[in-house]
Amino acid sequence: MFTGKKHLQDESGFTLLELVMGVALSVVIMLGVINVIGFYFNNSLIVNQQNSTTEDLNSTLYAITNDIRHASRASTTEHLQILNNGRTLVLYRNGPGNYMTRITYRLEDNGDLVRETAQSTNEIYPYVFPTNNQSRTVILSNVRDAVIFEDKSSSGTELEMRLIEVRIAIRDFNNRYSEEASMRVMSRVREGGV
Repeated sequence: MFTGKKHLQDESGFTLLELVMGVALSVVIMLGVINVIGFYFNNSLIVNQQNSTTEDLNSTLYAITNDIRHASRASTTEHLQILNNGRTLVLYRNGPGNYMTRITYRLEDNGDLVRETAQSTNEIYPYVFPTNNQSRTVILSNVRDAVIFEDKSSSGTELEMRLIEVRIAIRDFNNRYSEEASMRVMSRVREGGV
């Protein structure tokens, strides 16, 4: 004789309730794993942006300080000029031949730090810079500092030595973080031109 009770005890497997509970638990675990993976990728993106910003800032500081260290005297009165309340730096470097190069770093109102160069084309007057012989490059964006260049030379220091502080603070596009760096550069005036 066949009894229904014995037949149910012999069957193996899961009930519908056990399957629903298992699927629900699996979904909860998968959502947790997806959140952890998303958090990891989001943080790695932020860290990569911060590293890129730091590299850009350091290379910009290096380029500016290199130009300051190699600045030459363009005339008897001009060497390094800090203008526009510390937002502009003008300096002169020896260019190819007997020509001078005027280099201008300028912080614009939109937060771009711009490097403009003008090459002298006159061998007799190497300090004349035509306006059609200039190049302009945005070297850093999102600069938030109001004063970038500051003359830290102590009073009474001879004009031949200048101590210039370059201080730059930038922010990312999403304003999630900011980066600041500064460097002091000692510049000894070199005689330029012919």
